[in-house]
Amino acid sequence: MMFNLLRLVKMQAPIGHARPLLQLTLALIKPDAVAHPLILQAIHQKILDNNFIILMHKYLKWGQEESRAFYAEHSGRFFYQRVVEFMTSGPMRAYVLAREDAIQRWRYVMGPTKVFRARYSAPESIRGTYGLTDTRNTTHGSDSPESAAKEISFFFPEFKQQQWINKEEMSYRQGLYFYHSEKQLHLLRGHQQQPMQTQESSPQAAFEGTDCTLDSRAQIERVVTTGQL
Repeated sequence: MMFNLLRLVKMQAPIGHARPLLQLTLALIKPDAVAHPLILQAIHQKILDNNFIILMHKYLKWGQEESRAFYAEHSGRFFYQRVVEFMTSGPMRAYVLAREDAIQRWRYVMGPTKVFRARYSAPESIRGTYGLTDTRNTTHGSDSPESAAKEISFFFPEFKQQQWINKEEMSYRQGLYFYHSEKQLHLLRGHQQQPMQTQESSPQAAFEGTDCTLDSRAQIERVVTTGQL
């Protein structure tokens, strides 16, 4: 099952397709950025400006167990405990994004991992603009089709990647979608809500299980000023 999924996610265009298949990637906005609503809004706009298709997004708050599981491959390295603790320090926002060459494009938009390098070599990148340290560097993105499949499943177990590739990828690739500003998602035309897509919720609502549509900067700011972050 996982082998077949990874093979599909590599998105190599079959014979007869005029355009390459869309590629999926995970984009994660870290706690340092989610804590600042204007930065969060700017990053979301950056996603749109770079022609990514937003298929799903959610707020989430990790505990130690989730953080350690995600960064297990780095266990024992000098930065491991520091990054584990940072990623549990506040809410995050995760996205499933699609576009041609999505993995490399998102990594280009993020900029280099090391913030000092991003500031000099890619000052317009997300990390070059908003990054604070190599740990508090604003964003994360998958680095390969294999890691994208694994990370999307980790953050969005409800998103059926093979089903999307088989049933919806072609329609998105043909441009048969629109951006729903209230849901902050790209939906297929003729569909108000896709089965695999979720309603957006505020960080506090996500933790309490109460939906709360996020559709304006004022609403984000209210979450922060009332102490919900």
